[in-house]
Amino acid sequence: MKNIFTKTKQLLGAVLLLSSSAFAQITWDFGTTGNLSAYPSAGIPANVTVDSLTRGNSLGTAVLLSTTSASNTYPGFSAGGNAGVPARIGALDYTVNGTTGSAYFEVKLTPDAGYTLNITNIEFGSRSTGTGPRKYSIRTSLDSYMTEQAGDTINSAASAWGLRTEALSITGTPGTAITLRIYGYDGAGSPTPGTVNFRIDDLKITATATLATPQIVFEPVNANVCSGATAQFATFTPGTFTYQWQENTGSGFVSLTNTGVYTGADDDTLNISNTTGMNGYTYRCIVTNGSGNDTSNVALLTVSAPVVPTVSIPTSMTSLCAGDAATISATATNEGTAPTYEWFWVGFGSVGTGQTLNVPAGFLPAGTHTIYCELTSNAACAAPTLVTSNSLTVTVDPLPATPVISQEADTLSTTQYASYQWYLDGTTMLGTDSAQTASTTGAYTVVVTNVEGCSATSAAYNYVVTSIGSNQATAVLTIYPNPSNGIITITTNNAIDATVFVYNVLGKLIATKQLNGISSNTIDLSAQANGSYFVVFKTDKETITKKITITK
Repeated sequence: MKNIFTKTKQLLGAVLLLSSSAFAQITWDFGTTGNLSAYPSAGIPANVTVDSLTRGNSLGTAVLLSTTSASNTYPGFSAGGNAGVPARIGALDYTVNGTTGSAYFEVKLTPDAGYTLNITNIEFGSRSTGTGPRKYSIRTSLDSYMTEQAGDTINSAASAWGLRTEALSITGTPGTAITLRIYGYDGAGSPTPGTVNFRIDDLKITATATLATPQIVFEPVNANVCSGATAQFATFTPGTFTYQWQENTGSGFVSLTNTGVYTGADDDTLNISNTTGMNGYTYRCIVTNGSGNDTSNVALLTVSAPVVPTVSIPTSMTSLCAGDAATISATATNEGTAPTYEWFWVGFGSVGTGQTLNVPAGFLPAGTHTIYCELTSNAACAAPTLVTSNSLTVTVDPLPATPVISQEADTLSTTQYASYQWYLDGTTMLGTDSAQTASTTGAYTVVVTNVEGCSATSAAYNYVVTSIGSNQATAVLTIYPNPSNGIITITTNNAIDATVFVYNVLGKLIATKQLNGISSNTIDLSAQANGSYFVVFKTDKETITKKITITK
């Protein structure tokens, strides 16, 4: 019963509203000789724009307006100009095309924004020749001309004028234009292209534009902001209206004014300059004109407190050796769903991204280094969004000098380090002293460790166990002076073929000398720096290594 009562009130209101607006009869008489016009001659209602009459689907080309075959005989004929179109024969085709479409006349009526167009009657005189239309159909753009609003048979004799009057019930939507067409169809015979066979005159359309009750087409939406930030709620209603925004803080809706944090309280967009303490408030807008009002949906304001992101990395870590790989991870709070991390190594700049920094082997030089991480948070209301971690000091110890193995008889040795580990062919663990007795043929290496705990591995020293007969004495190698200023002499007890290699303490080859059937030779190392060097004497039967010192 309530719904019936409400609908009755709405219908009654609509009747009262329509009755309060005057209908006007828009008239086209198309002028007179020398002053022809397709624009209405009278009756345009308030708040409506009316275009000139046009035509479409013409069979060939002909002038639209002329005084040829002036109107006559029907009541109210003007006998001046008229509108004509060459029409096709056959059944109605309301589509717009130049092949089969039925000819039509059309006028466009446009209401002002916020007004609704109502059309209640159409009247016009028409004249069809023997090949002209014998029926007409009134259609509108509201449904793309698919539905006939009115229509009838043209009963007048060929080439005779007659009056056509139709009651209409056409109502648009606020601000929407309506194009009304008069189609002529169902002619017969063989019309000549470009020859007018369908004319109208004294067209009258009864219409009015009524102020539409506001209809909100864009509703305000919920807003989520951070405390202290601005907020905005907007609505849209086509036409000219007054707006009143209201706020509910928990005790009911109250109308707002343009004071304090509010602007636009009487406009389509409400702005709030500071939302501190306003979490949970709701807002709505009442849109009003002379025909009524419409109230928007309620929009919720959610105000979130700021959050402070943090990022931290370890405060200490075990010392590394030069060239070691390293992994350092960051821990964050209030980082959001898609945070970004950037790592910085003081002296090197940005060295990586991601929550974990992976330092590749070979990157770290010896020394003391400082590392930190920056976090950019995307959490809602993060303040600030960019934060920096604590600093981590990383100590990178140097590697010991690469050991060089020397040989005296069957003893292999290297220089002084904190500790040693000897290997045979890379796997068998031997002694842990600076010297190792070689009893087996194979590749000997030594891994040395310095006091910082960092290690280095020598190059492989190939040792061959030989059995020498009484007439095949082992070479006796003498190097002098030692120490020297860099000029050394190498002598053997026999003239033999041998190759001499000289290495520095880092294992780098700095000189080579070939001895071919001689027992003495001089090598010039005076260009080398002061320090220790290793002289490797190699024949096809044995290898002898001796240590020398250069002092200048």
